[in-house]
Amino acid sequence: MKIYVGNLEAAVSGSDLRAAFGVYGDVVSAKVSTDYSTGASRGFGFVEMTIRGQGEAAIHGLDGKGLRWRVMPVQEGRTSLRLRHKQMSAALAASGAKSSGERPQGGAPAKSIQAKSKA
Repeated sequence: MKIYVGNLEAAVSGSDLRAAFGVYGDVVSAKVSTDYSTGASRGFGFVEMTIRGQGEAAIHGLDGKGLRWRVMPVQEGRTSLRLRHKQMSAALAASGAKSSGERPQGGAPAKSIQAKSKA
């Protein structure tokens, strides 16, 4: 289960998140998002836990609590649109569904509209 953690102080590291969430269960990864050019913290991070029940317990236990003087919102991480699109495409391909450019089976043919020219 992927968990979003926000409002982090610049000094908070992945190991700090791992320690805070480790109380609730097994932590697979804990990362603080950083700026590509400066390397400074962007103020949020993600924690991944193996068991969903432990992740939910961590969310309920840590949401609204302080970590190094700041109250942090903790919630289930959302899947990015890019990843969601990739997952949906893979599911459609696995089910044998046709691409969106083709007409669905059993549907009526589309009527073509032709412009009448005045001669």
